Amino acid sequence: MSVGKRAIVMTLNIGAALEDGLRRSVTRVALAFVAVQFVFQGLLGSFVPTVAVNYLHRYRGRLPSTVALSRTGPALPIGSGVAALLAVVLALGYVFVVAALYRAFVDDAAHVTTDLFTHRALGAFGHLLALGVVTFVVAFVNVVPVLGWVVFVFLAVAFWFAPLRIAAEDDGVVTALKASWRLTRGNRLRLFAIGLAFVVVTGTVVNAVGLAFGMFSAVYSLVNALLSAYFTVLNVAVTAACYHQLVADDAGDDGATDGPADSDDGSVTPQPTAEQDL
Repeated sequence: MSVGKRAIVMTLNIGAALEDGLRRSVTRVALAFVAVQFVFQGLLGSFVPTVAVNYLHRYRGRLPSTVALSRTGPALPIGSGVAALLAVVLALGYVFVVAALYRAFVDDAAHVTTDLFTHRALGAFGHLLALGVVTFVVAFVNVVPVLGWVVFVFLAVAFWFAPLRIAAEDDGVVTALKASWRLTRGNRLRLFAIGLAFVVVTGTVVNAVGLAFGMFSAVYSLVNALLSAYFTVLNVAVTAACYHQLVADDAGDDGATDGPADSDDGSVTPQPTAEQDL
């Protein structure tokens, strides 16, 4: 798929995108990725408590008595260095999983194949890693804190489709950012609403599970990992549904905006030229 140079702004159908995303999030392919995500997130979620528990054991005599090992979550019987190293390896491997997940939904894959993980894997990995560094810098280097976060949220929405473009369309970082900027134009408030809804729903469900099972229990950690895995897959499914809408509209408009269209009686049909920013 490609993004045209003179697309007319089209209105994103949020209801259709959510419906399509929900439907696709329970397919065999989606559930397979939920399982993979669950394993990754479950392991990553256990490495942080492992480092914390080892630290507390080492410096227990110097810490306040109010610090309790029971409030660190389930830990693994390994050293902090090993836990940290495994966390880094898993985090890097997780990038390949995310890339495959985007490809599966954008290409509407019927099965999970090795090609989803291996297609231009190193190139996508490098570009996604670079995009992550840029995101980190923008998020945490704020001269004016409040204004900085407003700018960050705006850019996060404007570049909503950048990871997808890198993973599924083989774009570089700059090309992906440009394509996402154009695709989101005119629909950024709608995309922001979708993102906000995901944050609210996910936070509410996770907190409810924490209240039910205890925030630092093993059951909570497992259920939280499962919920996080599903909501991650659902988020990508909805993102792909939004992308399909906007790219289809954009492709249809490329021909419509190449020039004024002549009608059968020889008159010229005026074409829309204004583009909307938000």
